[in-house]
Amino acid sequence: MIRRISRLAAHGFALAGLVWAGSAAAKASWTRAETKHFIFYSSGKPAELEDFAIETEKFDAMLRLRFNIPQDEIVNRLTIYVLPHGEDVATLKGVPKSGLEGFYQASAEGSFAVTNRDKPAGQYDGSGQQVLFHEYTHHFFARYLPNAYPVWLFEGFAEYYSTTTFKKDGTFTVGSPVWNRAYGLVEGKPMPIRDVLFKGLEGLDRAQTDIFYGRSWLLTHKLMSSPEGLKTLDSYIADLGHGLDPKEAAQKDFGDLDALDQAVEKEERTGLPMFVSKLPISFDPGYSAVELDDAQSRLVELQLQRRAQDDKHGALEGLRALAADYPDRPEILFELAEAEYEVARHGEEEAEKTGLAAADAAIDRVLALDPKHVRANILKAQVMLDRKGPDATDDDFAASRKYLVKANRADPNDPLPLYLYYRSYADIGVKPPAIALDGLSQSFERAKEVVDFRVALAFALAGEGRFDEAIQLTGFLVNDPHGAAQGRQIMDELLQMKQNFAKHEVDPADDADAPGGKEVTGKAG
Repeated sequence: MIRRISRLAAHGFALAGLVWAGSAAAKASWTRAETKHFIFYSSGKPAELEDFAIETEKFDAMLRLRFNIPQDEIVNRLTIYVLPHGEDVATLKGVPKSGLEGFYQASAEGSFAVTNRDKPAGQYDGSGQQVLFHEYTHHFFARYLPNAYPVWLFEGFAEYYSTTTFKKDGTFTVGSPVWNRAYGLVEGKPMPIRDVLFKGLEGLDRAQTDIFYGRSWLLTHKLMSSPEGLKTLDSYIADLGHGLDPKEAAQKDFGDLDALDQAVEKEERTGLPMFVSKLPISFDPGYSAVELDDAQSRLVELQLQRRAQDDKHGALEGLRALAADYPDRPEILFELAEAEYEVARHGEEEAEKTGLAAADAAIDRVLALDPKHVRANILKAQVMLDRKGPDATDDDFAASRKYLVKANRADPNDPLPLYLYYRSYADIGVKPPAIALDGLSQSFERAKEVVDFRVALAFALAGEGRFDEAIQLTGFLVNDPHGAAQGRQIMDELLQMKQNFAKHEVDPADDADAPGGKEVTGKAG
């Protein structure tokens, strides 16, 4: 059913705000909750977390229903950290008072999101749940609908779905106003649709970014609100996926952009339609929770600090102290090993040597306590080669692969050992066996949001002469809001490889520009 909502009003919005305090947080008692598709960590009351988690499962079920994704498809559940307030998130990331209230990060170690438990103080405020819905939409699209979305649509979809609400009977509403964009849309400097479509977020200040998000939402909302708009949007996405220039695709599918601009303005003035379901959402939350002890609570804090912050030294010192207090806890020793390894990789030569030795010692302690610890076996494979450096022999690589195989057998669904197994050949210029390429493909299928997996597979396919598949994989990166420049560079390399192959009919694997895989860091937010 379609219902109309009134025009946005010109009111400001408030930012939430207590300060994230890493040292004090160790005193907090954290709860770990599991649902069918998520793992949650929260320092709030367990009852609050249960409501938050179940609402998130409903949201996942709604997205799966609307995009025809099987409900039972569960691969590598997303980890979600729930902090008390939005300002805690900003402080965690080192940007206090910035307005950042949540973020999503995709990485080979494992994708995760950070949000908050704030409730809206007024009509024009957002909530922590809305922030999470926005960030989870990014994750959902990257994993299940990895088309080449432009920045405006990537963010427009996230805004459109972020305000989804559920009633107690399970019915839901999609497309409610994003009220916290009201002030920027009404009081801010107008942003033409052309700028939204073609300029993206590059070079925008905070106020302009807010307007960009609002305008992206309005345009997405308009297109999602009628059969004609949905047909136009499908055609536009398909044209971009086939490599049509964004300006040509926009002109082909949207027609007169000035008229489109006026239509969006009219939609804002006269009211925006929203979808109200007649039937309740069907879902199985599978909720369970456990309150963590002091050591586990401290560990969650330090793990989040290590994963979310650029400066890893603070987390390392905290983990050293925690491991000293609990020397026989493998989960603590493993986090210590990860922190030692990350700091070592960014240190000077002597610091790197000392750090790698410390990481190796911690890993050995983990494996002595738990020989089948999946991530400890993976890290052991990495550290032993890094300690050898350029002196690593074929025997060293063979030994490292044994740890990766052991990790894969302990957890066949973990994509990381499959990815690293492939790289253990490609990185030294050895053509990976077919089983390694198959494993790389599986790692990508299990975590399509991870840039490293996507790039490695793209170059692997190019090495097999499958250029069109490789280029299609890379199209998603070209439109990444946070990595478009890197995506364009990778795309250019692949196009050059294809051109060289066509000119000289060389074996792609012999092309100087055909690495077996590239390591990059990808984030979405």
